[in-house]
Amino acid sequence: MSGPNAQLAVVQLVGTFAYGQLRAWSAAASAVPLAPDVRTSEELARCTVRAHELWRDWRDHLDTLTDLPEAVLERQREAFDDFFGDLAAGDWEQACTVLAFAWPIAHDFAALLVPHLDGATRDLVEQSSAGEDRVAEFALVQLRQAMVTDDDVDRIRARAAKVVGHALTNYQRAVADSNALDVLLSASGPGDVRRLAIDVWANHHRRLAALGIDDPE
Repeated sequence: MSGPNAQLAVVQLVGTFAYGQLRAWSAAASAVPLAPDVRTSEELARCTVRAHELWRDWRDHLDTLTDLPEAVLERQREAFDDFFGDLAAGDWEQACTVLAFAWPIAHDFAALLVPHLDGATRDLVEQSSAGEDRVAEFALVQLRQAMVTDDDVDRIRARAAKVVGHALTNYQRAVADSNALDVLLSASGPGDVRRLAIDVWANHHRRLAALGIDDPE
């Protein structure tokens, strides 16, 4: 991948991952006091350490790509702050729903972009995808324990649908605000931006099925 447009697209993408990782880590950290007991709080706190390290990795990588990293991050701030603000957790179950579904959606998105990236950015995406599942796995375990009655299942399903709905809305917003995805995906032909959203949605439903609250078809 070469040329000024491609380089700018990578900078914008890395800024998205960096600020998104910062907000994801902060969401996990803010859920610690909502846990039902100290043991669970400590377990989640241990899981968030890797999330913080990954934010630092993305931030350092952004510094190597641009002389204006703060300006790049500032451009991402409103969309991510709106997303996490709309999904702010008022209880432990809601916190776990966000951690179990919002984080994997971001990782799915990043993994689908790997074929269109190269160099250090590609390596970092792959590293993040391989090492960033501890929080989501922890949250899924907590949700399984919470599903005692049909009402519990229905509530968690509705909350998960809200998470993915907000995620896809913000995805569409990002596509409208920037041509970075079009530039990165242009080698694969038209329609790939929409295909990316469809693939992320399909992975979300498979995750629900694994939790036992949705049909993968």
